[in-house]
Amino acid sequence: MITPEEIKNLASLARLEVSEAESAKLQHDLGAILDYVGELKLAPRSSESEAGNASEKTPGENYNKLREDGAAEASLSEEEREKLLGGKFLKVKKIL
Repeated sequence: MITPEEIKNLASLARLEVSEAESAKLQHDLGAILDYVGELKLAPRSSESEAGNASEKTPGENYNKLREDGAAEASLSEEEREKLLGGKFLKVKKIL
């Protein structure tokens, strides 16, 4: 359970002014959240491999694929770029 002093400390760290009524509600709400987190810590996992590091995943599993880094050739010629930029700003269609 979270104490009223801890609520005051959290409010101070967040630079919030909290009344006594708000403090009591926050104490109840944060206590419920912390209790739930405690329950989640005790929940069994289906397998240890699911808790592994993302770098250990193999292709076929859900993981981020990144493209190779490299320079791309400009698709516009100098004249086309000057026409679009009209000086130094890029002209684009209005989106609304």
